Amino acid sequence: MKIVLLSDFFRDDLKSFYDFNPKCICALPNPFCIDEEYQLDYQKKEKMILYVGRINTRQKRFQSLLNIWKRLQNELPDYRLEIVGGGPEKELYENLAHEMRLKRITFHDFQNPTEYYKKAVCSCMTSNYEGFSMVLIEAMQYGCVPFVFNSFASLPDIIDDKVNGYVITPFDEGEYVQKIKEFILLSKKNKEIISVKAMEKSREFDVRRVGQRWIELIDNY
Repeated sequence: MKIVLLSDFFRDDLKSFYDFNPKCICALPNPFCIDEEYQLDYQKKEKMILYVGRINTRQKRFQSLLNIWKRLQNELPDYRLEIVGGGPEKELYENLAHEMRLKRITFHDFQNPTEYYKKAVCSCMTSNYEGFSMVLIEAMQYGCVPFVFNSFASLPDIIDDKVNGYVITPFDEGEYVQKIKEFILLSKKNKEIISVKAMEKSREFDVRRVGQRWIELIDNY
C-alpha cells in the first residue's frame, strides 16, 4: 500500500490521527499546465499589486489585505491594488474598503486572471490556511512574485523566502508591509531576478514532470 500526500510536510498531520509505516508514504504535488508560450518582458510589468481568489473572512482573511494596503497606499503612491475574485462577502469588503478610504483599489469579478498576472509585479495571499495553493504557482509562472503568510504546511514546497517569493510570519501585517516595501524598493534588475526565479520554481510542478514521477511510482510499486 502507498499513501500519496501532496507534500512531505503533511506527514506530521497524518501522524496525529493515523499510525502509519513511513515507508508507505510518498509525496507528489498537484500537476500544473505551464504556459510555454509566455516570455517575460519585465518592461511590461506595471506598478500593480494583485490578489486573486475568493473574497472571504474565514479562510482567506481578506481583512488583512485591506489593512496592509491601508498602510502601503501612501508609501507607494505610484502603485495600485487589483482584486480579481468574488464570493458572498465581496460587497461587504467593497463597502469596507470605501469606509477605510482606501485609494487605488479595484474589485473585479471572477475571471481569467492571466493578463493580470502578466502585468502585476507581485501577488498577495493572506489566508488563514490552504492545502496546496495552485494560485501561487499560477502567479509565479508569469513572474508575479508571491507574498504569503506562513500559515500552511506545504508553503516551503512552493516558495523559497526572498529567492522566488516572500514568506511572512503569521499573521504579522507589519512584517507583510515591510516585505512588500523591501521588494518594491529593489532595483528593477533585482526585482527581475526574483521574478525569473519564481518562473523557474513554477516549472517544478509542470504536468510532465509530475506525471513522470507518478509513472515511476507506479512502475516501482
